[in-house]
Amino acid sequence: MRYLLLIALIIAAGYFSFGRRSSSPPPPAPAEETRPIIGGASITSERPEERLSDPGENRTNSDPRPDPSTEGTGPGTTAEPRPASTRLEETGIVPALGEDEPLLERLRRAVVGKTSPDGDEARLRLASACFEAGEIVEGTRALREIIDGGGTYAPRASAALLPRSEGEERSRLAAAIITAGPDAPGYDDALIVHTAALIADPAEASQLEAWKLLSAAYFAHESEAQRRPLRERLDPLVRKWILSPRPCSLTQSYTVIGGDSLDRIAKSQKTTIDQLVAVNRLDSDLIHPGDRLKVLDRPIRIEVDKSEFRLDVLYDGGYLMSFPIGHGSDGRTPSTTFEVNLRQKHPTWFPPNQPSVPYGDPANPLGERWLGFESADGFRGFGIHGTNEPETIGLEASEGCIRLVNEDVVALYPFVAIGTRVTIRD
Repeated sequence: MRYLLLIALIIAAGYFSFGRRSSSPPPPAPAEETRPIIGGASITSERPEERLSDPGENRTNSDPRPDPSTEGTGPGTTAEPRPASTRLEETGIVPALGEDEPLLERLRRAVVGKTSPDGDEARLRLASACFEAGEIVEGTRALREIIDGGGTYAPRASAALLPRSEGEERSRLAAAIITAGPDAPGYDDALIVHTAALIADPAEASQLEAWKLLSAAYFAHESEAQRRPLRERLDPLVRKWILSPRPCSLTQSYTVIGGDSLDRIAKSQKTTIDQLVAVNRLDSDLIHPGDRLKVLDRPIRIEVDKSEFRLDVLYDGGYLMSFPIGHGSDGRTPSTTFEVNLRQKHPTWFPPNQPSVPYGDPANPLGERWLGFESADGFRGFGIHGTNEPETIGLEASEGCIRLVNEDVVALYPFVAIGTRVTIRD
């Protein structure tokens, strides 16, 4: 009986112990691993999608991804999805390669077995990546392969190689870009290189070729910032070959005969006495039979750019001279084409419905010279003149006329004959 009671007590104790264990809450899970916080956001293992950079973009030639053999194998890690195909891979220019292969290796493989021009786009990108990574020799070689192939990308490769070349190769590249025309990549840089070589040649033909090329580029540009450096190269050429007594194929030579006068010669050559004096650097109007005079016998015209506050003079379509201007306030200077029909030194001003104001009077705003325009498109009374307010140059401050500082209008005056066309544009 004692034994039966002991067995019953043991069974009862086991039953109550099992009930307590089954009704207790589960033990707490291990604390989740915390990650450092930067700028209020936790760092994740997610990486942005990789892509191949276009030439000129910032990039590196090494891949920062870890060794794929170690990914997704450690405790608590998961394998990351592969990045989507890049644009170049989608076009087939760069074959789909291992996601961990560096950019340079991708591009190197892309050009293997592809002769120019088939692989030129990838080859151009390879050159850009090489220069970015400091692989100058390889990048230069890639550009030369493109140029030698003569394909679509040859002008771009020439422009890219130009600043990295020198000597005969540099001159050859510049000439090739110039031949391709003003829309070719790197044209302005090639123009400076090519014309510098032409100017270094003392022959007239070379230097006048430089004048023509620089003039074409000058008038192709619209902004003063682009034109200013071209003027710095053009002005010395103009002074040497056109605005001097030096014989030049762009001008005419006239031999004075008995009975000639500067006035008679100017009328017969459709120019001005002042131009004959200025170009030939005459001390007076006195001339002698047998004297040879240089005459600018090709068309001269004027273009005024109101937005840039600039007046340009063209000779035979090329650059001759340029001056800063002021013009009409509140849009009073019309954008149209006039012809010069009046030339005056020391002009008198005739304000509407008021007494005339003589030259030298502080109230006379015309300065040293007046070049009056023939009425056109209903506009009358307009012209080009000097000013006694030089601070207004570069401003819209006149009643509608084009004004220059007195020194500039005096320099312009000899080259503006009656009938000279003046085009004013916004």
